[in-house]
Amino acid sequence: MAEALLRIAGELYLPFLVTNAEAFAKDLKRLEINVWGLPYALSPFKYQVKCLSLIREKFAALNAEHRAALRSVLERTGCWEHLVLK
Repeated sequence: MAEALLRIAGELYLPFLVTNAEAFAKDLKRLEINVWGLPYALSPFKYQVKCLSLIREKFAALNAEHRAALRSVLERTGCWEHLVLK
């Protein structure tokens, strides 16, 4: 069940948070994203920028051993690429 929830996060929530943060940083009035084949358009929200930052900070605060233990499931569910800062 936890992996199913992570898959939803990797396919829907984290891509939305990243797109929202990018739109907010560019001061766009509208962001557009396709999720599960459906288009969504809305105004970027500062709160979601905060959510993404907090999630990434908590993930980065894990020690290397814990991140390594989570890596395979996070990659499988599409979360890893959104959590690891490039």
